[in-house]
Amino acid sequence: MFEFRDRVLEVLRDMEDWRPESEKGFDRNNWSNGYLPGCWGLMGGDVETFRERGTAYIDKLPSVTHWVRRSTNHGAVIYATYLVGAKALGEDLSHLDTLREIVRRAIGEQLYAEGINYLNFILSELLPLTVALWENEQDWRTFIAETFPGLDMAKRTLMLAAGLEGSVRFMWGDMSDLRVFQNGLRFADSLSDEGALIETLANQFKLPDYRLEPLVGHLPSGGSRPVPETVHFPNEFVVDKRGDTALWILGSKRQMTHNRAHDMASFLFENPRLFVGKRFGREAYKHNGILLSDAPGFPNCPGPDPFDRRVVDGRVERIGDGHWRAIAPRSYAGCPTRVELHVRDLHLVEDYLVVIDQVVVKGDGVPFVQFFTHELTALYDARHYEDRTICTMEKGRRAWLSAVAIGAEGVIKLKNGIRFRGRTFPTPPDRLELLRPRETEANRPQTLAET
Repeated sequence: MFEFRDRVLEVLRDMEDWRPESEKGFDRNNWSNGYLPGCWGLMGGDVETFRERGTAYIDKLPSVTHWVRRSTNHGAVIYATYLVGAKALGEDLSHLDTLREIVRRAIGEQLYAEGINYLNFILSELLPLTVALWENEQDWRTFIAETFPGLDMAKRTLMLAAGLEGSVRFMWGDMSDLRVFQNGLRFADSLSDEGALIETLANQFKLPDYRLEPLVGHLPSGGSRPVPETVHFPNEFVVDKRGDTALWILGSKRQMTHNRAHDMASFLFENPRLFVGKRFGREAYKHNGILLSDAPGFPNCPGPDPFDRRVVDGRVERIGDGHWRAIAPRSYAGCPTRVELHVRDLHLVEDYLVVIDQVVVKGDGVPFVQFFTHELTALYDARHYEDRTICTMEKGRRAWLSAVAIGAEGVIKLKNGIRFRGRTFPTPPDRLELLRPRETEANRPQTLAET
C-alpha cells in the first residue's frame, strides 16, 4: 500500500504542471483541475504542494454563473474531487459554498439541463465527498438537505425520466447513450423519500456496479411519498404522465454547451404500443422537429450540421389539462431559409398524441415535420425514411400547417380546426404578438414547492 501511494505521489510531483493546456492556455474546465489535487490529498501528500498546485488555481476559477450556464458537470466534478483532497488533508473547505451553489442552481431548480448521463456523472463524483462530509450520527437526508439544498431534485429528475417499462426514456442534450450506473442511482435514491428508483427504473438495476459499494451500501433507499406525474417547469421542460401514456416536451433555454441546441418544441412520447424517441445527439435534425428543404443533405442531413444553433427565446406553456403549447421564435440558423416562428400544440387524446404545427419561414425553402416513428396518421402526405416519418406541410396565407395523430390509424382532418376522434382542436396562432404569455391558472408554470 505504501509503495503504491509513494509511486502515485512521485508521479504527481514529477508532473510539470497539474493544469492541462488548451489552445488558449490552461484549460479551466478540465476535470484534472480537481482530480489531481484530490488524488494528492487522498494519498497523503504534503499540504504545501496541495496549496501551491491545487488550491491556488481553484481560487482563480470562474463564477458560479459560468458553470451553471456552460460547463455544469465540469464545475461540479472539479470542485467535488478537489474538496475530497482538502477534506483528507484537513484544509479549508470554503469552496464547498461554490459547489453548493452550482448544485442548487443547476440541479435544484429545474430538470438538469445537460441530460441524464451528465447528471449521473455528477452524482458519481459527489458521492465520495458527501460521504466524507457526513457525520454518521446525523440523519442522512437531513444532512443532504442542509449540505446540498436541491440535490434531491436529481432523484426527481430520474423518476420523471423513467418510461413505462422501467428504463430511462426521457433524453435531451447531446446524450450518446442511456447508461446509468447503479451506484449513481442508489445514491440518488437515498436523497429523498419521494418514490423508489429501484422500482421506477428496475431495468437500470439489472447491471450492478460494485465499484463504490462501500459508499452506498449503508445509505437509505426508496420512499413512499408519491412523485407528481405532471410537472411543468417555468417555460421549459414538461413531463405529463397519465395512465399508460407519457409525454415529455423539451424546452430548456439555459444551458450553452451540452444542451446548447435547446431542442425547443421537440418531444418524446410513449404508450403501451410504441415509443417516439429521437436520435442521440443535440443537433436539431435529430429531434422531432422541423426540417427545411434547402438544408445541406435534406432529408438525411449527412453533411454540415444545418440546425446546430438555435436561439434561446422560446417557451412551453400549458393551454389546458393534457394540452401544451411550445413556441420557438427564430428557431434555426445555418440554412438559406430561416424558421421565423414555430408554434407546436400537443394534445393527449386517450392514449394517442395529436401534434399540430404552424411554421413561418423566411426564404424559398419548404418546411417539413419529422417524427421518429412510422405509427402516425397525417393530415397531409407522409413518407417513411429509415426510422422516421417526414410529413408534408401545406402553406396558408401566412404560415405552413401540419397535423398528425401519433399511435393512431384513424382519420385526422381539417374542418374548423383539426378533428380527431370526434374532437376539434384549433390551429395555433401564426403571429408572435398573439402568443404572449397569459398568466392564467391553466398555463401558470409550477414551482418546485407546488409539485
